[in-house]
Amino acid sequence: MSWLRVGAFFWRDAPLIMERTIIRELHKALTLLGADNSLLGTVNSWKRTLPDDMVLSNIRHWNEVAAEKLQQRIEDYDAGPDE
Repeated sequence: MSWLRVGAFFWRDAPLIMERTIIRELHKALTLLGADNSLLGTVNSWKRTLPDDMVLSNIRHWNEVAAEKLQQRIEDYDAGPDE
């Protein structure tokens, strides 16, 4: 069986290379947005060392915690300065 060579990789490797490229760009975007290391680590582990269901669970947990923190900040702001 032969494989089509495209640039530095073989055609059969194209889906894997595309996945890693997408993950790398997601990692970069999240870094630029100020994401913490736990979220970046989860994204970087996707399709590599963590199963999809665990990645999804970790991201959902991170979103819940972030939403709670944001809600608390809004409530603190709405309460006004301490008198």
